[in-house]
Amino acid sequence: MSNGDPALPRPRNPRRPPKRKIRLALALVLVAVALIGGIAIGYVARGDSPPGAAVTESRTVPVVTVTVPAEPVQP
Repeated sequence: MSNGDPALPRPRNPRRPPKRKIRLALALVLVAVALIGGIAIGYVARGDSPPGAAVTESRTVPVVTVTVPAEPVQP
């Protein structure tokens, strides 16, 4: 027989913090490279500049006039 009280739980072993898989400096360098690469790709993909002057086109538009006769006035 044991001398300990069976109602008391066993003490847990303290957890060690997980090991870091990537160094913080390397992660920051990768983030900076991704940011600079994104800016460069956005600058290249922005397209051509808009044309300098507006283009004006003139077209004839058919006009239809609808007239409705006035209702007669009742005395």
